[in-house]
Amino acid sequence: YRVGFTMEVFYLLCGVPLKLLLYRIFSVVNRNLALVMVLFAAIGAAIQGVILLAHYAPLVLLGKGAYLAAFTVQQREAAAYVALHLFDYCYMIALAFFGCFCLIIGYLVARSTFFPRFVGPLLAIEGVAYLVNSFGHFISPPFGARVFPFLLVTGVAELSFCLTLLIA
Repeated sequence: YRVGFTMEVFYLLCGVPLKLLLYRIFSVVNRNLALVMVLFAAIGAAIQGVILLAHYAPLVLLGKGAYLAAFTVQQREAAAYVALHLFDYCYMIALAFFGCFCLIIGYLVARSTFFPRFVGPLLAIEGVAYLVNSFGHFISPPFGARVFPFLLVTGVAELSFCLTLLIA
């Protein structure tokens, strides 16, 4: 659990220079859209950073601190469970921003001359899927749960984009 938390923080830290590189690459296609893309990424990363507190909260709530004696074991377990649930829903907010990021980068890839054009529409479709997933969870959690598996299929877009970046 702690390793997973640490990896999420590491991922967010790595995202900062990555988004700067993406801005530099795509600013030649459309500078304003590349900036909006970075803003969506930055806001999503900020949201993820804050909600990581909810991810870490169970470790604190179920720990051995003397201050925890004010709560019963059941209260602490319930609070830890609520924190994890809150993390899930807050993560959906971050994924909505990621969906917008995917839509924009999909457009930029499609308009560029230095990426295979098929990757752009794939990224745009993935962006729509992330938005449908997030808003589906907000409006109807069972619907959102049915949409989530489609994100595994749309992950092909991210893999294609990453492979293209590595090859280029």
